[in-house]
Amino acid sequence: MIYNPVYRMETLRKIADRLFSGWDARQETGYDTAPVNIYEGADGYLIQIAAPGVKAGDVSVNFSDDILTVAVKRTVETESSEDKKLLRSERGNYDFTRSFSLTNDVDPEKIDAKVLNGFLLLHLTKTPQSKPKKIDVKVN
Repeated sequence: MIYNPVYRMETLRKIADRLFSGWDARQETGYDTAPVNIYEGADGYLIQIAAPGVKAGDVSVNFSDDILTVAVKRTVETESSEDKKLLRSERGNYDFTRSFSLTNDVDPEKIDAKVLNGFLLLHLTKTPQSKPKKIDVKVN
């Protein structure tokens, strides 16, 4: 084995980084952005985005050139007053932007967005010509 004196210094630096990284009282979530689930049904798609504490006014949804862009900007109140003193704040501001490339089967006039139980729900309705059609078979 070859002796590498820099290895021990790098290891020590990594230990120190881990030790002092939690001093800002925020916990890392493991996500660079909000986690998403996407479902497809016969009539359209459902995009479910985790957005705890987000209100409808915090959300911007835009559709252009077959790209659906969702932007969320939530600010958390961290001010103290005479009747309410902030002792600890572990929730910070919540900002993210997600973009989704959509197929031609989505009707842009029928995109619906709502906030429900900590999720941002986007309902994308398929165009009538893209919906599956049932053809009855006649027997002679």
